[in-house]
Amino acid sequence: RGSFSFKVFRILCSLVQTRPAMAAPQNDSACRVCLEAGDEALVAPCPCRGSMEFVHASCALKAFYASSRWLDQKCSICKHPYTGCIGIQIAELAVRAVQAQIGAESRDAAVALAKLGLAHNRAGNAELMKRFLETALVIQEREYGPDHEELAITLVNLGDAHGQLGDVLRQKALVERALEIESRVYGAEDPRVAPTLANLAVACGRLGEARRSKELLERVLAIEEHVHGPRHLEVAMTLTNLATVKSALGEKEESKELFERAVAIMERECGPNSHRLVGLLRNLGNLYGDLGDVARMKDLLGRAVAIIECSYGPDHRELAAILPNLAVAHGMLGSPSDAVPFLDRALLIQLREGSAASNGDVASTIVNLARARGLPGDAAFQQELLRDALAAVKAAQGRSLRGDFGHRRLVVVVLAAAATAILVVTACSWWRRR
Repeated sequence: RGSFSFKVFRILCSLVQTRPAMAAPQNDSACRVCLEAGDEALVAPCPCRGSMEFVHASCALKAFYASSRWLDQKCSICKHPYTGCIGIQIAELAVRAVQAQIGAESRDAAVALAKLGLAHNRAGNAELMKRFLETALVIQEREYGPDHEELAITLVNLGDAHGQLGDVLRQKALVERALEIESRVYGAEDPRVAPTLANLAVACGRLGEARRSKELLERVLAIEEHVHGPRHLEVAMTLTNLATVKSALGEKEESKELFERAVAIMERECGPNSHRLVGLLRNLGNLYGDLGDVARMKDLLGRAVAIIECSYGPDHRELAAILPNLAVAHGMLGSPSDAVPFLDRALLIQLREGSAASNGDVASTIVNLARARGLPGDAAFQQELLRDALAAVKAAQGRSLRGDFGHRRLVVVVLAAAATAILVVTACSWWRRR
């Protein structure tokens, strides 16, 4: 605990974000609109499952056009917005229809443009999200005035777009403007203000204003506990965010209590093996490591790994964020060699994922794997480890690394990571001799 490698793992692992893969259509799957498989690809654009899971994009667009409810762009069954290309195509169709039928500068046009921006956000395009929300905001400011409550949600979403694009100061300014509007219209402690407070807390946290972020999240928690009670899922999410901020401020014991509360709520509401527990268990486990309780750290991280393995298999990319710290715990409780199996798995997953793991992730794993095997600073061993890693990737991919651009890129990533690892180990050895 407190070692350079442990801290590096904590930072690197916190950056790894994944989402479950969308299910692939089975041979007997059919479109829920036309009830046929057809030649067009079937997609799953919302959380619906069973016979309602898949749809043809053209059928979804025809059904939406027939409804003529241009601003209702959610699935009629699960009530979730459509994602991916279908979500964007439906939102684009709605914009064209509203602009043609009501007017390009109408209030409904602003709503349709905002929804198109959010559809692009769900598809991962923050730049287009920002562009359409900015156009919507101009219309709303002209139609409602600069301080109307209709602007608040657009300001928050536009702030989110700026935050995703790296302009956190602009995000903070937009969210503060939204908060001022909502506080005046609804009252400072109204439940409708809580999401905006939470968004402002995120912006402040990213700007290093941890104490203000903490104060804002404490306000959110008080509002949600008053509205929902102390054991609601919304409360669990706020407890998690507040615990993270308190941990960053050095308030480790208070942070631990908040994380424990959040875990208890999530277990009761979602079940003890829910994937939603993974992030909480990881954060709580790492916190126990900071507090010196490595045994508890090992138990919590092991449980998170077990949930991922049960849900997605033993080689899922999300494991690369947890296995390195679990290796540290095993190594500290036993011998350094006990960490080797976990580091081996983490390295293989990182190499297989390629772009999902940075050179720093791979280099850190190689460095710690060398230490676990008791050969720090041995360049020959590093090269041997690199050869083993490349051979493992070849076996996992089931084909030669030659002649394929993606695989050549993977080789470059591995070589760069190994070079970084060798330099780090060599520098540490030189420093100790000095």
